[in-house]
Amino acid sequence: MSGLKMISPLLDHMIAEKETIGHNGQSCYTLRHEKSGERFVLKRMSVPESDSRIRALILSGAYPDEQAVHEYYGRVVTDIQDELELGKKLSASGSYAGALSYQVEPKDSGVGYDIYILYPLNISLSEFLTMNAMTSLRAINLGIDLCDALNACREAGYLYQNLKPENVFLMPTGKFLLGDLGLTSLEYLEYASVPEEYIGAYSAPEMSDITANPNMTVDVYALGMVLYRIYNGNHGPFEDESTNAVMADKLRLTGKPLPSPIYADYELAGIILKACAFKKEDRYQSPDAMKQALVLYMQRNAVSDALIVPPIVADLDPVPLIDEEIEEEPIRMTDVDALDDTFKESFSPDMSGAGDDAFSSEEESVSEPDPEPVIEEDPQEQPVEEDPNQIDLDGFLASINDYIEEDAEEQHDDKEPEEQPVPDLSIQIEATHDYVDAEADEPEEEPSEPVKKKSKILLWSTILILLVGIALAGYFLLNWYFVDVSELKTISTTPNQIIVEMVTDDKAEYFQVTCSDSYGNVYKAIRSGNQYCFNGLREKTSYTISVHAAKYHEFSAAAPVLTETTNEYTVISGMSIERLNSNGDVRLSFEHKGPVPSQWKLTYAKKDGTDSHTYRFDGESYQINGLELYATYVFTLENVDNSFMSGEFSYEYEVLPLISASELKVADIVDQTVKIVWECGEIVPEQWYVKCEAEDMDPIILTTKETTALITIPDLTRNYTFYVYALGMDDEESLLLNSNPIIVNHLTAQPDADGNLVVTWETPAGEPNGEWRVCYKLKNGSYSEKAGVAIPSVSCAAEDENSVVLKYLPADAEYEITLLALDTESNSYPRIFGTTTIAVTTPEATAFTGYQILPVTPYGDGYEADSLIALWEMPEDENWDYRDLLSARRTTYSTDERIALCIQIDSCDVSTDTVHLMYAVRNAEGDVITVDSREIVWNSVWFDRRHTGAVPMPLLYDDDGNSTVMTGEFTIEVYINGRILASKNFVIE
Repeated sequence: MSGLKMISPLLDHMIAEKETIGHNGQSCYTLRHEKSGERFVLKRMSVPESDSRIRALILSGAYPDEQAVHEYYGRVVTDIQDELELGKKLSASGSYAGALSYQVEPKDSGVGYDIYILYPLNISLSEFLTMNAMTSLRAINLGIDLCDALNACREAGYLYQNLKPENVFLMPTGKFLLGDLGLTSLEYLEYASVPEEYIGAYSAPEMSDITANPNMTVDVYALGMVLYRIYNGNHGPFEDESTNAVMADKLRLTGKPLPSPIYADYELAGIILKACAFKKEDRYQSPDAMKQALVLYMQRNAVSDALIVPPIVADLDPVPLIDEEIEEEPIRMTDVDALDDTFKESFSPDMSGAGDDAFSSEEESVSEPDPEPVIEEDPQEQPVEEDPNQIDLDGFLASINDYIEEDAEEQHDDKEPEEQPVPDLSIQIEATHDYVDAEADEPEEEPSEPVKKKSKILLWSTILILLVGIALAGYFLLNWYFVDVSELKTISTTPNQIIVEMVTDDKAEYFQVTCSDSYGNVYKAIRSGNQYCFNGLREKTSYTISVHAAKYHEFSAAAPVLTETTNEYTVISGMSIERLNSNGDVRLSFEHKGPVPSQWKLTYAKKDGTDSHTYRFDGESYQINGLELYATYVFTLENVDNSFMSGEFSYEYEVLPLISASELKVADIVDQTVKIVWECGEIVPEQWYVKCEAEDMDPIILTTKETTALITIPDLTRNYTFYVYALGMDDEESLLLNSNPIIVNHLTAQPDADGNLVVTWETPAGEPNGEWRVCYKLKNGSYSEKAGVAIPSVSCAAEDENSVVLKYLPADAEYEITLLALDTESNSYPRIFGTTTIAVTTPEATAFTGYQILPVTPYGDGYEADSLIALWEMPEDENWDYRDLLSARRTTYSTDERIALCIQIDSCDVSTDTVHLMYAVRNAEGDVITVDSREIVWNSVWFDRRHTGAVPMPLLYDDDGNSTVMTGEFTIEVYINGRILASKNFVIE
């Protein structure tokens, strides 16, 4: 059967019973298992469908050779295999009529594959409708079954886009299922395209544009169209006696409202027409919605097993019996005048034999001699019959000689005419036939002078005719029969074309010029004058151009032969345009394979053809400046230096201003309303396009003129992706919101009675897989990540209350507080949405009075009575004694000096409690910039009623982490348990 290859192991023990004529490289067979007797359907797919596709891909420059084409079709076959495996999984769930098995075999040609797919033998809906009348109950159940099948495909993450009666199958259980190929992933639906073979009378109108992407309603539309035809007498919309199916389908694609199906009531017609609505937003948005409408229709109406289309009942006229007398029409004679002239001539009698007898009278007739006896010859010895129109030159010359001799004898016998008989001058030459016959008819017994003169005229006429015939024969041979070509030269060559010119004095119609390759393929030419153009050739291939004489012509010399090799394409790929920092400035880049010209030639112009420019350049990129904003340009790489471009050598680009969006983030989530915000660059667009996508959800699209958008999502249990785009952006900005995100609202920090900050927050959704961590740092403090200065933090378990107390902070200091969620398993910080960072100022200072401490005025007369602190330059010796420095007290220091402090009190309680000791340095503006703190036992703070330590130097860090001492006026503050004990001003110069 059409060369069906019984491959193993798929078709082992199978017998082919029937073949169905296929198309697009597909054919179907009915098979029977020789042991079990079970029947199957085999579908064979050729990828590609024909070898012409292979040549087209190579000649177009899309792929360089057959191996690359074979690899491409290997990827196509892989996609088909994936779809077949998916169909088998859906079939196992009972919601899809998938394949039983399949096998892929490489083609004998070495390029492409044959896919053999084995299905169970099920009845398709198209076959069922040809053999059975449809009832209302079965039709409604058909719609519900297919809604379930489409929904099952969606639940598996796929959309079925090839719904038609041929792909709907009736199961033995009476249920209708989908089958064959036609599944596409919902995840990549935006980037998918509908194969051309899927587009037909059941596809949605928007799919007539082959560049359109499928949407979530194309399957519902196809199902509605199937029901429409069932309830419209198996006719599509607009089909009637005056409108065929093709014209009716064109009307359907124009958007003209569909008429109601003839056999559907008004409610069912409304359901079908809604499914087949021209605009996708007017249709049912899911198979479930259509199923619900059909179920409600069944509940409200008594749907029976009555036929949808009532049977046709008609009164038939009785057929007459054979023995009844049938009135015969009388025989009519042919009207001769009405017959065609050619027809009449073909039946006219042959009058060629009547000849002279028809016009000779009794007085002019002469008695004919008795005919000579005819001698029958052996058929094998009979001479070959000659062409009657061909002149026998030798016989003609012989007859002329005989005639001249006879004429000479006549002249000699003129003296005695009565004694000489008149010779028979009947010469058998076609050119003089009439003249010879005329002479022969004259009576022999009455010669006269006019007869002699007439014979002479006839002689010279015959000679003249002979000479003219010889001259014409020579002219015919030299100027028509024999032809010659002096030169065959090449005019131009391209990768798929050769043009040659033939130099000759003869007409071009007398020749045939052909082109052939080493495989014996012959190409015919398109002729223009003496130039011949051969198209459809292969690049980088040697061809032989030959000249042949046309029919009825011969070459007088050897025919010229020319050998030429076509050029190789320079394949351009990856052509792109990058915008530069200035508006209207772009850089064009591309990749290429094949010959490289000495210079590239670039031509660009506006789409309407104006503002055209041409440049030559080296390399694989070129910068163009000063393009007009909002104008569309076409950039094209031109052929130059015998280089020929193929592939993506032309690029269309609209010049837009530089628009940028950054820092896209979720600012807040309240009651499933997500607030996203972003930052705009220098140029503000007219509007922003915002889109939200998620699985099993129609995209949410809106526009805004602000850099914020509010989007209400159905729930927080799935992943959402938000996109922000504006005309002029190279790429859209995107943000992923994971399912069950950690959302923080109302992050606050309030002081308590002890001067500490109590940080609280709310979490309407999500929690960390570990602990919360609150980090805090001075807003204007000396800090550098490169310098390794750690940011203090406080942690609490995720399951605890959302509250943390920050203790012992310097008074009246600005802090930045950040909330983090630590995943203790991965030691990472997942993203938190909402408000996670706030700025807060600590309360004003409160004096420390614990442990019965009694401050005094230290160090004798002349010192500030309002201060407990004295400052000195710190000695290099670590075991220094403040008493050695009493005379060196000062408040001004240089940047390379270290500063020591000493606090003196009169008395305090003795305790082994651990206290928090902190030194804080403020600048002249009052900002705390440096803090140094530690835990220490209260008794260890004092020695002989005095406390000494080193003042932390105010440092400034650069980007490399290097530090320098700041200069200016500063204040050192000493805190115990978050309350201030003493302070002192100093200067660093």
